Amino acid sequence: MIFLGYRVGLDSVLGAEFIKPVELLVEVGTDAYLLVLCPVGELLRRDLRLRWQQRSLTFPAKLKDRIRRFPVAPSRFESHVDESWLLAQAIRYGYSMDARIILHAVGSGAGYLAVRARRFLRERDIRVVFRSHGPSADEYLYREGGPARRMNEAVEEKYARLQRQENEAYCLADAVVTLSEPMRQFAIRQRGGSQMVASTGCLADVGMFGATESGREQVRNALGWGSDLVVVHSGTLHPWQRPDEVVRMFERIHSIEPRSRLLMLTRDFRVFEEALRDSNVPNDRCTIRGLEFAEVPRFLAAADIGLIGRGLLEVPNIVNEFSWPIKFAEYLAAGCPVIMGERVGDLSDMAKTNGLGLVVPHDLAESELRRRLQEFLRKYAAQGPDWRRKCQAFASTNLDVHGAIARYRDLYATLAS
Repeated sequence: MIFLGYRVGLDSVLGAEFIKPVELLVEVGTDAYLLVLCPVGELLRRDLRLRWQQRSLTFPAKLKDRIRRFPVAPSRFESHVDESWLLAQAIRYGYSMDARIILHAVGSGAGYLAVRARRFLRERDIRVVFRSHGPSADEYLYREGGPARRMNEAVEEKYARLQRQENEAYCLADAVVTLSEPMRQFAIRQRGGSQMVASTGCLADVGMFGATESGREQVRNALGWGSDLVVVHSGTLHPWQRPDEVVRMFERIHSIEPRSRLLMLTRDFRVFEEALRDSNVPNDRCTIRGLEFAEVPRFLAAADIGLIGRGLLEVPNIVNEFSWPIKFAEYLAAGCPVIMGERVGDLSDMAKTNGLGLVVPHDLAESELRRRLQEFLRKYAAQGPDWRRKCQAFASTNLDVHGAIARYRDLYATLAS
């Protein structure tokens, strides 16, 4: 079984969404590997090679010989090179010719290349699982500035190409795994039926993120935060993560609770600094750390409240409605109730129904938003330890990645039969 990632080798998602599942699959006896297709520059440029070497130091020892990289075209040339042929060569010369191979392709780019690579590997028995991570064409359009940008010929051309590739992955994969129920329904429509379409969410290793109260206090004291209210945002600051709104939400919190501080766990330093520049948040109330995945649980253990920027005070749209940010599971596993927007995959309703935090409608008046924030913060001040335990218990029961691993193994067994 090969977990396939496309241009994610230096992304923050590598640890949680690639390394961790492969590690858990190996632990339960699956002959699993991770293959990362990376732009050739990541193998040639000294600074990028060093970043990978530093990152690889945090990989589990049991995966030492199971993580491989293979070069594909530079990003600016990806549409001019048949990268599925390159993937086929990576498989032909990198893996056993005797066994059936299951390609577990994560993301639209990987899914498209996986289904097309089979054209060059007719001598191999290859089954493809496409794990969709969201509407890639619409995410591209979001990054470019929204639907109005489709008037630009180059943008429209790339948007149409990404849509075609995603549709091909949905229709030609042997099985599809989605993040959310809205995405599962979309996949069913694309494939013309529900056979071999499942939804698992984007889950966390709850044991890795769970923090006892004593462990939490040790971390806070070591960082010098004492009894401050720590509000955390973890992850890459893509445009749909709404970094400006994350800062503005903390600005409101800080005006209500001056002893609050913002903890940003991200490598996107410049994006955060730009969002912070136009705010009234004091610099000494902000901490930013660029961490490897293995280091994140220690810092989340020190936090009180988790911010999810995706969909925050934003009119609902397909990019958010199809999503399932992994930070939701990680926050809860660490004992942090969340503040988030409405209609973010299945998670907004999950948080609201189970009392896991504050869900903010996009059209809420500022005065009402502040009132709800004050009420939320009062509740946390009065019930913090109990609320943290409630979040951890919910994550343990509903959001543990071990459950997804069991479903993956069942799916692989079905495809191998």
